[in-house]
Amino acid sequence: MSNERKLATMIIAAMGGKENINTVAYCMTRLRVAAADYEKVDRAALKTIDGVLGLVEATGQFQIIVGPGVVNKVAAEVTAITGLQMGEVNDLKTAIADKNKTPFKLFLRKVASVFVPLIPAIVAFGMIAGITNIAIRAGAQPESTMVIILGTIGWGWFGYLFLLVLIRLKNLAARPLWVA
Repeated sequence: MSNERKLATMIIAAMGGKENINTVAYCMTRLRVAAADYEKVDRAALKTIDGVLGLVEATGQFQIIVGPGVVNKVAAEVTAITGLQMGEVNDLKTAIADKNKTPFKLFLRKVASVFVPLIPAIVAFGMIAGITNIAIRAGAQPESTMVIILGTIGWGWFGYLFLLVLIRLKNLAARPLWVA
């Protein structure tokens, strides 16, 4: 048995067996495993396995640090033993934490999705309008061609901001604001 297979077997055992594993994925140095029942996972045993460099619990999963070059081989062994494919979800309800999907948070996410793409334009045209005001206060003639052009670019765009917001809202109108 290869070292990677031994390591994978010990990780699976510490995770509470292959039936307790919902998802398997990996990145550069970490094997990312989500458990069906987090109470069955022996965290102390995971940390003491020879070859495991560390353990991080984040975003509803266990990130088992095994290092670069090793993680892909261990992940392949874990998928071979569990029968799961890389990134496949065994039980969707327990793999995804729905506690952050409250109606209010979903509503805020929809509102943010309307305005976040517009932020760079708001900042850019706001700066142009600000520079125009600074130039006028510094003594530039408000009737000069350059001040009129800058004012039109800077402040004129804000006159059409409501249209961009309405277009973005129209794209979201198909579904209620509190649904994902």
